[in-house]
Amino acid sequence: MEGLEEGVAEDAVVSQSPREFQSLWTMRDSCADYVRTRDHIIGGDVSVPLHRIEAFLGASQVAVRRIDPETEFLVFGHLGDGNLHYVIATPKARDAMETVYRMVAEGGGSIAAEHGIGIDKPWLHLSRSAAEIGTMRRLKAALDPKGILNRGRIFDGS
Repeated sequence: MEGLEEGVAEDAVVSQSPREFQSLWTMRDSCADYVRTRDHIIGGDVSVPLHRIEAFLGASQVAVRRIDPETEFLVFGHLGDGNLHYVIATPKARDAMETVYRMVAEGGGSIAAEHGIGIDKPWLHLSRSAAEIGTMRRLKAALDPKGILNRGRIFDGS
């Protein structure tokens, strides 16, 4: 409620019962269902320092619209902790998402927030140093020497 008092948020809902709590989660999960029905969709699970979210959202939308002025933004998630499900609809999705990832990294954020890096994110080097990526590779090899866990994910075949 502090955000409302400070004028950072315009509206908020706090569940008052288990039923309301479940209803809010259903609504939130429906965002992802809706996104899957759209064409030319690409998305990232990014995080940005909380105090930079507003500026990041504005600047990233301007930058992406330079690539495609018709881009539609479908950002959702839990903005209150700096985590954004940054989803965009554009035929120039890859170029647009690379721009977003670069801006996240430049702003001190992470291109892999709550869902990890996965198979769709060749941009890890934007927010992690070569030394950090090397450490990740060594940990993966030590913990999964046969390469049987999460096949096809970020470090397989390299």
